[in-house]
Amino acid sequence: MPLKLVDSELDDRERRRRIHSGVIFKFSATPGTNALTDLARQMLKQAFAPNNPRRAHESLTALQVSSAFSSFRHAFIDHPDCRRLVTLIMQERGVNLENVYIDEPEIKGRFPKLFHGCGRTFAIVTGRDSWFSSTLSQINWWLPVYSPEPGTADMNIDLVPPPGGITAFFGDPYIGAPDRKTEGVATFDLIIRTIHIDDAVAHVHSWIGTTLEGYECAADPSRLLTDEVKGLSGGFRRFGKVLRSRGRPGPRS
Repeated sequence: MPLKLVDSELDDRERRRRIHSGVIFKFSATPGTNALTDLARQMLKQAFAPNNPRRAHESLTALQVSSAFSSFRHAFIDHPDCRRLVTLIMQERGVNLENVYIDEPEIKGRFPKLFHGCGRTFAIVTGRDSWFSSTLSQINWWLPVYSPEPGTADMNIDLVPPPGGITAFFGDPYIGAPDRKTEGVATFDLIIRTIHIDDAVAHVHSWIGTTLEGYECAADPSRLLTDEVKGLSGGFRRFGKVLRSRGRPGPRS
């Protein structure tokens, strides 16, 4: 069973080291996590109105639910407050925004097992985190939009944060996050994926078939992780093609 630390005050460097060794960090609610989940709940309510988002499958068809969720998902990711709040959450956790890179936030909607039918809402699409992964440097931050209900079946209790809180862990977020489809209500989960520049450069020779496109600097979204790594290390392995590396700089805080 992995070691779990709750509301740890370790600095970001030591926390990252422990996360990459398998330790799970759980943190209580903060203004940032509360605001982000509040935004998601508000937009879900609008997308599924007049239905309750968690029980929309009881009165809508699979296609209608899929369409509503897809509209919500794109609107949420593109909402100006989404990126701002993700950055705030990183600040609350003591992360140096100059050195951390954030991928586009992901949100997954999962519905009861008997309601599978169509659309990306119902399937976990294989992607960056499973077959084309930057797993040696990526940290996943998981926020349930709604607090898990007591007695939930198939719950990976190791990952459940305090109400309104967030969990940081290493590995595939879609394998690690709990399967809560047996509740009888829909569940919605936010996944924030981050990479620290030092962790990326430290594993520069380990990447074979990986992609870092989409990771933007938390302090300056115009700075892309791919460009930063190339500049610092002289190259990296991508799509199986080896680019010669000319060394890397020392660690930064």
